[in-house]
Amino acid sequence: LVLYKGKGFHYVADVSPDGGWALVVKIHSLSSSELLLLHLQSGRAQRLAPSKGVTAQASAAAFAPDGKHVYVVTDEGTPRAHLRKISLKSRKEVARYVDAEGEVRFAQAKGKALVVSVDRGSDQTVRILDRRKLTVRKKARLSRGSARMGLLSKDGKELVLSFSNPQTPLDVFALSTRTGKL
Repeated sequence: LVLYKGKGFHYVADVSPDGGWALVVKIHSLSSSELLLLHLQSGRAQRLAPSKGVTAQASAAAFAPDGKHVYVVTDEGTPRAHLRKISLKSRKEVARYVDAEGEVRFAQAKGKALVVSVDRGSDQTVRILDRRKLTVRKKARLSRGSARMGLLSKDGKELVLSFSNPQTPLDVFALSTRTGKL
């Protein structure tokens, strides 16, 4: 079954809650990629990010649980990646999150939770955001170290993540998206 054909390397980042759409990342080079919205029944694809005329990376994406918005991690041609919330109705940005300490790498949304992975150069951490406004609701209560996001639970209440630092051997933990605690 072929749903979409395009030149170059593509991968599916997420599928809409109703199963009718897919977010497809098309990679042009190490510094250039774009996010496509693919209608699974017709095979038609539309560009969502980055903005037209901008050479940039759109490196990760996820549908909002309501299926009306998309969260996109993109650098928009700037030195650091950030998170954009795009309305599928208008195809316009409705909110943006730029982390003051690092670069956004990945985002997931389920239930009431929206979590992002932030690379601060020497370590990684997790932020729990307000899905509507993209403001920080909670910072994960982690010491400095390497935190890698796994999957959110179906209800969005817990995030699986691996964590390590010089004092803590690599292990897997469940992070509460309500409290930010392991």
